[in-house]
Amino acid sequence: MNAVYQGQAVLFSSKNNKAVDVVNDRVNALTNRQVMLRLGSKFQATLSEYLSSLLSARPSADDESRYKEAKEIHDGLLPRIEAIKQQQGHVIKLRNEVDKSRIETRALCYRFFRPLGSLNA
Repeated sequence: MNAVYQGQAVLFSSKNNKAVDVVNDRVNALTNRQVMLRLGSKFQATLSEYLSSLLSARPSADDESRYKEAKEIHDGLLPRIEAIKQQQGHVIKLRNEVDKSRIETRALCYRFFRPLGSLNA
């Protein structure tokens, strides 16, 4: 759905048709309009009908209202998403510092606390 909202195309493929059918059914069940097209020789008639109806369709007042509501929710979440990304970056930076310190500590431990057998060497 995010890809649809962002105007991107997505390709699903599988060795068996059932997997693609399941994805197609689940994605299209999320909206009141079909957003995923099933392609292949068996589906050419369906595709033709869908494209014809799509080209002649106009959004209803309900469509417009639902779109505006969903967009407001989406836009309201964007600052939270950005804040989480910044926190994630900070956590990654801290984790990298911990890893660097761990490596340095191991080197010091090996240097100063070698096994007793190696002290005579």
